[in-house]
Amino acid sequence: MKAVSSWPRSSPLLERGGLSLLEMLVASAIIGVLLSVGAWVLDRRGLELNRALGDLQNLIQVARFEAIRGNQTVLLRFSQTQAFVDTNSDGLLSGGERALELSEYGPDLRLEASISGATAFRWSPQGLPIQAGTDGFAAGSITVYNNSKSLRLCLSAAGRLRRLAAANEGLVNCQ
Repeated sequence: MKAVSSWPRSSPLLERGGLSLLEMLVASAIIGVLLSVGAWVLDRRGLELNRALGDLQNLIQVARFEAIRGNQTVLLRFSQTQAFVDTNSDGLLSGGERALELSEYGPDLRLEASISGATAFRWSPQGLPIQAGTDGFAAGSITVYNNSKSLRLCLSAAGRLRRLAAANEGLVNCQ
C-alpha cells in the first residue's frame, strides 16, 4: 500500500495541465485592480482639472464670505487663465486680493465663465450673486477645461454652486 503524504506534493497545475476557473477569476481580478489603479495614477490631467475646479469653487465661496463678513459688495472677475476676488472693484489684481492662476495646475487648462452673459459678477452683502454692472441676480456657469476633459460649476441665482462633469461630446447644461 502506498503512503499518502500531504507535503511536498507535486504542483496541481502540472498534474491537471491548466488553470481552474477560480484561479483564472482571481488572476483577472488582480490584473483589473492593478490596471484601474495605474490608469487613475496616470490620469494627471484629470487630477489637475479636478484640483483647479475645487480651488475655483473655494475661491468663489471665499469671496462670498468676505462680502457677508465685511458687509460690502465683492466683485469676482474671470479671464481665460485667471480668476480673482476684486475687493476694491478697480478691475485689477491688487495686493491682498486672492487669485487663482490656472497655469499653476497645468499648461493647457483654460477657464470660460458665462454668468448672466458676463465674465464677472458681484456678491452682495447678503451673499447673493448680482450681475456685474446691474442690480439683477446673476446665474450661469464657469467651465474649466483642458484638451481632453472639462468640468463645470453652475451658479444659481440663490448663490448655490453645483459641480457638474461635462462629456467630451458636449457640456452638461446647468438648468
